[in-house]
Amino acid sequence: MVLLSDDENGSSDMENAKDEEARELNSIGKKRPAAGTLVVCPASVVTQWARELDEKVSDESKLSVLVYHGGNRTKDPSVLAKYDVVITTYAIVTNEVPKQFLLDEDENDESHSFSNSKKRKVSVSASKNRGSFGGTLSRVGWLRVVLDKAQTIKNHRTQVARACCILRAKRRWCLSGAPIQNTVDDLYSYFRNEKHGYKKLQAVLKAVMLRHTKGTLLDGQPLINLPPKKVNLNKVDFSVEELSFYKKLEAESRFFFQFILGLKSMLDFVPDKMKFYIFCKAYAAAGTLNQNYTNILLMLLRLRQACDHPQLVHRSTSDPYGKESVEAVQRLSKEARINLLNRLESSSAICNICNDPPEHPVVTLCGHVFCYQCISEHISGDENICPVRSCREYLGRDVVFSESALRNCVANDLGYSSSSQDKSFFQKSEFTSSKIKAVLDILSRSHEEFRRLDGTMSLAARDRAVKEFSNDPDVEVMLMSLKAGNLGLNMVAASHVILLDLWWNPSAEDQAIDRAHRIGQTRPVSVTRVTIKDTVEDRMLFLQEEKRRMVASAYGEDHGGSSATRLTVDDLKYLFMV
Repeated sequence: MVLLSDDENGSSDMENAKDEEARELNSIGKKRPAAGTLVVCPASVVTQWARELDEKVSDESKLSVLVYHGGNRTKDPSVLAKYDVVITTYAIVTNEVPKQFLLDEDENDESHSFSNSKKRKVSVSASKNRGSFGGTLSRVGWLRVVLDKAQTIKNHRTQVARACCILRAKRRWCLSGAPIQNTVDDLYSYFRNEKHGYKKLQAVLKAVMLRHTKGTLLDGQPLINLPPKKVNLNKVDFSVEELSFYKKLEAESRFFFQFILGLKSMLDFVPDKMKFYIFCKAYAAAGTLNQNYTNILLMLLRLRQACDHPQLVHRSTSDPYGKESVEAVQRLSKEARINLLNRLESSSAICNICNDPPEHPVVTLCGHVFCYQCISEHISGDENICPVRSCREYLGRDVVFSESALRNCVANDLGYSSSSQDKSFFQKSEFTSSKIKAVLDILSRSHEEFRRLDGTMSLAARDRAVKEFSNDPDVEVMLMSLKAGNLGLNMVAASHVILLDLWWNPSAEDQAIDRAHRIGQTRPVSVTRVTIKDTVEDRMLFLQEEKRRMVASAYGEDHGGSSATRLTVDDLKYLFMV
């Protein structure tokens, strides 16, 4: 999907547009230099943008390109104005927009007054803040701002979404292969001032959206010619031992879910499940689904782990941040431990970075919940600042805590034993790294040359892994986590894609597959999705199709119109077969 916003009416001459932009900016203030195009993208594709601009643009039309990244980046906006294209990351944009202006925007958004004079007053004040006190990016008047992977701003309440909207630009492009991920309201961030009913939204999208799919035709011919892609769903069976393990885990999970809904009581427990009884008594209360939402997601995570390998559930005694996280929790006061644990368990269970249910939640000292992988990638970048709007607290591994570390310390404070009574089922583990390690063990024994890519790696390490996989014929396998692998990477060196687990959002899987099936691919692409029969994965497949229908409805391709946010009570009942 490409969303375009242009203040001009039909002009396509870049130089004239740039001159007009300069005149307009001069009329507002002399201090804001007029520049070319700003490309904002995830950190993992910064170097790829620069490489593609160098390789795809002819010598006669060569563009001057600056990668605005790293601690030594310029502070002079006039330097940025000298380049045709400036490439930067969402984290840097967020960091360089004045905090006070973000707060002003927040107040203006939430205000019930629609007075034009009030809006104008806020706008003028904000303009002064941007020009005088903002970072380098916010002190430039851009001809064009391009948001690559625009789904990054799908939650309009996040600081990154507000920061991108505040950037001064004459033209705005939003590029996304998955503009709707959780709900139709994801589009609100693209249409901040648009009040959309469903039919009105479809009409607006048809007027402003250039939606190009691989099946789009131009004069009866495909817009792009790609080799065929074949997707196979491979449903395999458990072994007898694996099935027994899964069924027991599923029964316990179903009971706990029914207990939360108030459908079961403690008297229904059999004596040999005393450890389960202790957990329910200590951490749950009947009828408090919202307060136990993260625990419910954890149970679903354990079931998904069991579908991959029982050892992934047994390995859950490990902590995602390891010994460092435990030591950091021990340095907190007793009250702080309890408060953070309550915040983690009673949160809305939506990651503040990806806006999806967190795969394995962690909580920061400032009280915000994230996916382990999302916050790890954020911390490994240049900007170690909390990405939540109105919060500018420092983030490091010493202020990020997992539930397992918090719960063990709280249990010790309360006099409970933190032995193995609940480690095998309830404690958080880092699903992605555990699974990757299991596959790495297999690859190592087979003596295959492989590389890995996940959110915990530095930008340089990721770029090196991609280059070696693409250029070294001896490297035949790339092992990637889904979240790190679905954002803009060029993987046309691969012609086989194997998905080892499902994700709640099917568009994330589609994006990961399209890293290989994209422009530049010359061979047929084979995709294998591996699932286990008669498990929670079958039910996840059904929910994925429901989301696909919702997305199609928003585009006017379907007559549905249902809206979905996080997992509803009915969704959870279906997943647990209640």
